[in-house]
Amino acid sequence: MFFKKRKVGPEYYFERGGKCLNDGNYSWAIESFTQAIEYNADFEMAYYNRAEAYMGLGRTREAMWDYIKFLEVDHRGPGMAQNPKEAFKEAVNIARMDWQRDRVKDKILSFGGFRITSVFIVF
Repeated sequence: MFFKKRKVGPEYYFERGGKCLNDGNYSWAIESFTQAIEYNADFEMAYYNRAEAYMGLGRTREAMWDYIKFLEVDHRGPGMAQNPKEAFKEAVNIARMDWQRDRVKDKILSFGGFRITSVFIVF
């Protein structure tokens, strides 16, 4: 009996990386997104998500390089950076916004001297 070999490509690794990123398993997410990028060097969202995983580990330098690479290969719209200097500026702004968001989130969660462990929002 012959078994059909499952084809593994960049989409497989990208999905696996996304699951790892959502679970907080940043090291495996980085590994998965790296595999996706090895299959397709222009896979812009793999760079962006790998940068998010690097940020999760506190590895800001690697995150910045991936944010810059994301902006360089981003083919989705007119907001694309035109040169590396502009891309770096956009990457810094992305990182700054994430940092500010995390600071505000921490202030909200620790409001009143106690830390809230989970928040449920019902629509």
